[in-house]
Amino acid sequence: MHHKDKSYFWLSICALMIMVKTGYSLSCINMTNERTRLLEGLDCFCDAGMLEMPDHLPPIRILILDGGGCPHFNAVRWITTQLQSPGILQSLSLRNCRMHIGEEDMAPLANLTELSVYYGSVELLYPRAFLSLKRLKSLTLTSLGLTHFPDAVTGHFNISTNQTDGLDVRLPCLQHLDLSSNRISDIPDDTFIHLPNLEYLDLAKNRLHRLDAEPFRYLRKLQILNVSLNQISELPNQGFRGVLLNLHTLVMNNAAIFALGSGSFRGLARLRFLDISLGVINTLHPLSLQGLDSLQEINILFNPLRSVPQELLRPVNSTLRKINLSECKLSTIPRGFFEGLPLLEEVNLSKNQIASIESISFKDSPKLKTLDIAENSITDIPLNFFDLTTSIETVRLEGNSISAVHALTFWNLNDLQHIYMSKNNLTALETQAFYNLQSLKTLDLSGNFLQRVPNDALYNIPALQQLNLADNYLINFPHLPFINRDALSPTLYPTKAVTVDMQLNWLWCDCYMFSLISDQEYIDLFWPGANLLANLRFKNYQELMCSMPPILRGEALYDPRQMSLLNPSLASFSGFYCPESCQCYTRCNDSMNITICNANLTRVPQNLSKDINVLSLADNGLSAVSSGTFVHMKALLEIDLSGNYITTIGEMFRGMSSLTTIHLGHNHIGAVTRGDFKGLTNLTFLDLQHNVISFIEPGSFSDLEKLQFLYLDHNLMPGLLSEVLNSIPSLRELRLDNNPLICDCDLMWLKEWLQTKDMENVESINCTTQSNETAAVVYLDDYEFMCNSTDVNVQAWDPLAETVAVCLGVLVFLMSTAAAVYRFRRVIQVVVYNHTGLRFSNKMDKDKDRTYLYDAFISFSTDDLDFVTQELVPKLESHEPPFKLCIHQRDFVVGECISTNIVNAVETSRRTLIVLSNSFVASEWCSFEFQAAQQQLLKDRQNRLIVILLEEVDKNLLDKDLKLYLSTNTYLERTDSLFWEKLYYAMPDKMRVGLDQGQVELNSLDKEDSVQTAQDEVELQVHVQEDLRQLIT
Repeated sequence: MHHKDKSYFWLSICALMIMVKTGYSLSCINMTNERTRLLEGLDCFCDAGMLEMPDHLPPIRILILDGGGCPHFNAVRWITTQLQSPGILQSLSLRNCRMHIGEEDMAPLANLTELSVYYGSVELLYPRAFLSLKRLKSLTLTSLGLTHFPDAVTGHFNISTNQTDGLDVRLPCLQHLDLSSNRISDIPDDTFIHLPNLEYLDLAKNRLHRLDAEPFRYLRKLQILNVSLNQISELPNQGFRGVLLNLHTLVMNNAAIFALGSGSFRGLARLRFLDISLGVINTLHPLSLQGLDSLQEINILFNPLRSVPQELLRPVNSTLRKINLSECKLSTIPRGFFEGLPLLEEVNLSKNQIASIESISFKDSPKLKTLDIAENSITDIPLNFFDLTTSIETVRLEGNSISAVHALTFWNLNDLQHIYMSKNNLTALETQAFYNLQSLKTLDLSGNFLQRVPNDALYNIPALQQLNLADNYLINFPHLPFINRDALSPTLYPTKAVTVDMQLNWLWCDCYMFSLISDQEYIDLFWPGANLLANLRFKNYQELMCSMPPILRGEALYDPRQMSLLNPSLASFSGFYCPESCQCYTRCNDSMNITICNANLTRVPQNLSKDINVLSLADNGLSAVSSGTFVHMKALLEIDLSGNYITTIGEMFRGMSSLTTIHLGHNHIGAVTRGDFKGLTNLTFLDLQHNVISFIEPGSFSDLEKLQFLYLDHNLMPGLLSEVLNSIPSLRELRLDNNPLICDCDLMWLKEWLQTKDMENVESINCTTQSNETAAVVYLDDYEFMCNSTDVNVQAWDPLAETVAVCLGVLVFLMSTAAAVYRFRRVIQVVVYNHTGLRFSNKMDKDKDRTYLYDAFISFSTDDLDFVTQELVPKLESHEPPFKLCIHQRDFVVGECISTNIVNAVETSRRTLIVLSNSFVASEWCSFEFQAAQQQLLKDRQNRLIVILLEEVDKNLLDKDLKLYLSTNTYLERTDSLFWEKLYYAMPDKMRVGLDQGQVELNSLDKEDSVQTAQDEVELQVHVQEDLRQLIT
């Protein structure tokens, strides 16, 4: 770093210390030159009070001052009296300031080239106020409430000859004048007589009613004129002849002109851009554009035009490149309207009422790139409409009423890249509708009524990247055939993936669909089979829903539970009969036959096929099932009888030894007796939940040697005999909750049985104690079970044994407490700190005496901006005491290179917060910020880094340093219930100033010691920055 750079850092620190010490209310942001790294300007905000510029501030060229919080602050007077070397100042911007400028107030600022005043009040502006600003090039006076052109600007005042002999031009260098957002209603003829060098004039958002040519007679160099958002209702009768000879841009939107006559803009021979949009124009003369010999772009959008003259564009046919007639009320375009426009590149006719485009032809426009006729009433695209527009790149047809796309409609458009046809009435695509489009990247057909996409409708489109088919009636994914073998990989799959949006369709989740998703559930999907089929990636695949068959309607296609998709079973299948009241399917993953009968049946359908593997009779009105009803179904593996009115089981499952799954939940079964499940040796799952079972006879499950899942919850059982469960050796899961179990001696065996089993949720099995309290069976002590004296052996009371027991209990309690405190010590520290402010230790703050500019620098990706600005920053900055944070959008030095800003932010902050997300991992600048923080960690030999895991991050994408750090250090997770408490604890301590004797007092420091300390700090920062930049390089 150069010597000047060191001076700049020292002066900045010194100024900050003076402001803090004296209580000044002026806060500034330094503006440095990126190339020289020298201080060039300040951006300051006034809070309140009388201000003084800090001593020894170097001369600056740029000053931005916002006096919003200082109602009695005269900015100009303060600048000229307090700023050292005001003559060096070149750019001055004042916002929300009082304007009281006398004749000599601006004299010290004679070298100003830019002066901007926004959102203030002009209390007094002397006519001679700007007379000394001979080098002023740009003057902005907006939102000041001006009702006329100030004399200080126009130069309309008398000058004595002994002062400025022969002076005719008052602001000789002025090129840019902005008087927008005022209340000026008239432009006198001699307004610009002293401003002959003006090139840009902005009078937008005033109260002008007419636009005469005479006032612009003196503006021979004017190039851009903006008079938009006025109330202009009249234009010069003879156009602009003899004035504005160099004007190339005229913006006149939001005017009050109802009609444009012949030659309304005559004389503007060099005008290239004309904007007359957002107005009330309802009539255009055929020669309205006469005289605009150089016009290249015209905007007429959002006017109540119902028609346009056929000859409107004839005067500009040799130069016009862009025309915008959108959001008018056009119903037709005259035949030949676009003829003779060889340079035409862009046409926008969107949001009109055009029903037919047969009359539109671009045969003379070989350079046409963009055609937008969206949101009209077009019903058809003529077959030869695009024959003569072979260079077109973008076609927008969305929001019309087009019902079909004919074959070869776009076939010869080799440069076509984007087609948008969403929200039409498309019901079908013809063969080769999008044929041979070699450059097509985007095809949007969403929001239509397509039921299928023919295999060859999308033919030979090798560059396709985005295909939007959302919100249609498609039942299957489309084929995307390629005939260009150069696009195939060695594995015979295309090398480029196509992102397809298939949301809100009527997907039929059948076995054809299953073949696509079974092997690649959450990753890239390939169409199996031929080598000419495309590689697809589905956008928002989690939201793809099944609409058919009915059993899967509304289910997520990619839900692992729905991976066994279904095919309709055919009635003609050999030996298979599907009753009329049922639906029959074949499950794809195991080819099992499924029959579903849920038509509110009161009896089991007859002639059920013997080949059924899965039978569902759920949610019907069955009250009983006769013995032997299913005996002929030897292939039956699963049966669902839940949601009926069955009261007894009896012998309904007689002879069905093949059964593996039975659902009998939500019935009215009152008891389970021996023989109900006799012979079901292969049963693994039995559901009896939500019944009224009060008793289970011992031996009822004795034949269920393979039973693994038994659901008995939500019944009326007061107890359960040990013989019931002891006869099921393979049981893995038992649900017994929500039963009125009584904690008596007959239930003590259940506690011991549960303790010997490795089952989940055993604590949910509760019983009612003698004190009428509910307790988990597995956690009850033996004495808490209600037993008679004859049931258990009661021993004599032993005082010594009781004393020993109490001591052992106390010892166990103390040891358990100590272990719990040690195990949860970090959580305890966090809770104690957040409630009392006491911190047990702070290993991260070994350098408490060091002065830092910020408490924390926040490193994050712009994709996570909402979390940072709406949650993280408000929480920390509103904390008591508040933390001072550094974020790059708000606190980085304007004009400084990004890398230097990052290094400075890390070095001047006590903590560095990393908001870790997938977007952070993918950002190179975020990676650089982590490297800078890690380098500072190594230099300081203490960990000042706090990592916030915002979402689940793919660790395979992490660089090795970040992966190593996460594996060896603790980080905070956003989903943690104590996230904010842990974050406050990890943040540095704030110095608190109290009023009581026992509180800490802030002692003032000797000024010389402070300066020397600041110099040492800066020199250390300089060396560290140089070392870090060498390391990064």
